[in-house]
Amino acid sequence: MRVLVLLLVTLAGLAAPVAARAQVAPGSGSHRSPGPAGLGWAVGSGVGSGVAPAADPEAPGSVEDVLDGVGSAVVAGVDDGAVLLSAVVAAVVSVVAVLGALEAVGSDAVPGAEAALPPGDWELRRELASVLLTSGMESSPVSSRKSADTKRDLVRAHKWFAEAINHNNRDVEALWGYGTAATLLGKDLDLAGQALVAAYKLAPSNSEISVSLANLKSNQQKPDEMIPYLEDTIRYATDLGTRRWAAETLVEVRAFIVQRDKELEENRKQREESEKMLAEYEKMYGKSKKK
Repeated sequence: MRVLVLLLVTLAGLAAPVAARAQVAPGSGSHRSPGPAGLGWAVGSGVGSGVAPAADPEAPGSVEDVLDGVGSAVVAGVDDGAVLLSAVVAAVVSVVAVLGALEAVGSDAVPGAEAALPPGDWELRRELASVLLTSGMESSPVSSRKSADTKRDLVRAHKWFAEAINHNNRDVEALWGYGTAATLLGKDLDLAGQALVAAYKLAPSNSEISVSLANLKSNQQKPDEMIPYLEDTIRYATDLGTRRWAAETLVEVRAFIVQRDKELEENRKQREESEKMLAEYEKMYGKSKKK
């Protein structure tokens, strides 16, 4: 059993760095919200509070305009295409390795691995949670794992990240992982928001955290509060795929806000007109008596 624990931890080192990038890969329908706003990849609903300053929505533009307008904090000289390619290759290799290992040992073996964890070893719990979060967020054409298996992985990841936070509530990876797993599960979303905000305060230039916060705000149907986190993602992400996802989502968010505000203004005018007509009627004929 100890061998199983060490195997999963080794795979965690491969998979964890690409987990968040993979969740926002362009073209995946699972990243889109079924809600009325249709923004991000929101799953379920929840609440939380962001710490980024509010941003006034601007008129929507093209994705290229958004990318140019926000800019990038990535070190000059890095080839985005090369980074994206290497990230995709790494994601495929690591995810297949993780899923293959979980399939090989069987889902029933994971609780045994949990029982074999040394008491108080919060770092090992965090690493195991990272493996399960990756497997819960990903799918592979060669995998025979069912949705029930991935949900079970997310539940365990959520639990182990929580245990890690109980031992060290300033560990950025544990805070981010807990908030991300909870958002995917649609549970404990108040705490998920608090965890992600705490991680954001500790690492404000981490694009994986800003991605998760943008997704959380999408779950809340708060598009205005998504904007600063999407801009952070564009600014700090190191691969072109993630930056483009954030830019496309930002264009959608701004377009939604413009349309929403337009409809709200039209409704306001109609309401004021109705109230004015009612007041004039009552002035001329008096208020109708209730029978």
